[in-house]
Amino acid sequence: MALPFGPQAAHHKASIVEGLRIVRTVFARDAGRNSLTTKDVFRLALREQPSPEFVLSVGTGKNAPWRQGNLPLLPGRKLGPQPSRPTHPIRSLSFLKHHILPILHGEKAVRHVQETRGVYESQKKKLLASTTTSTEPTTAPTTTAIQSKKEKDLGGKLLWVWRASRSSRSRFTRSAKPRRPYVYDYSHMKPAKRRAHKGYHAFIAKRNMLRERSAKLRKEAKRQAEAPMREEMRAKAREAHLQAEREGAIKRAERKKRWVKQNPVLASMVAKQERLAQAQAKATQQQQRPRKHTN
Repeated sequence: MALPFGPQAAHHKASIVEGLRIVRTVFARDAGRNSLTTKDVFRLALREQPSPEFVLSVGTGKNAPWRQGNLPLLPGRKLGPQPSRPTHPIRSLSFLKHHILPILHGEKAVRHVQETRGVYESQKKKLLASTTTSTEPTTAPTTTAIQSKKEKDLGGKLLWVWRASRSSRSRFTRSAKPRRPYVYDYSHMKPAKRRAHKGYHAFIAKRNMLRERSAKLRKEAKRQAEAPMREEMRAKAREAHLQAEREGAIKRAERKKRWVKQNPVLASMVAKQERLAQAQAKATQQQQRPRKHTN
């Protein structure tokens, strides 16, 4: 490690930010349908060019990151293995595995799942069906042992791969349509029953209308009855505020008197500056005042 702790930490942070951008681009482009191993992600990420800001932030010469032989070593000590791509944001496979992918997995942007490669799905289904219908002796092996043995026979390999997470948003956005009023259908009724139902529904509609009107009247009456009490509370709050302002002005004046008595020289200088400021403000107002033109 060539840089001191501070610059090296800044370079590490910049590498993580730029590496996240590159890996997100790789997953958005290549991992939509196909799954990728960690080595696949590393190989595809190395093809991406870093941003000009990151290229300018990487030091050169003695300040180049991960430069060998720049720091003194104790006798008998050797430098550890250096990253394979020191100038790239994703400088090694270990950096991708331990610093970039865990962040994306924590954000639920990618999924880490198992996948069998080398075996077709039709062969796998046929294989599982044959294992379930086979008539073996009493002590049958476990499901994991059967799957691993059969996959080995067919040349399959179980791998941990990365897949891009699906978007939680729905593909189809439903437009909010206005709700239609409910219309009761009387066409299937006989005339007498139709008249009875129409009368009942008209009674229900009128009752609901009267209830709403009475509730509105009660609310208005309550507001008018509480109006004097609310005005009285506002007046009390206003009076308390003015009283607190008066008491605060008295206390400030007393503190100023005590300060002037304790610091007479400084108080005279402050008073002189205040008089000068007032005179300047008065002169500025007189200059800005429009002059009357005399013929």
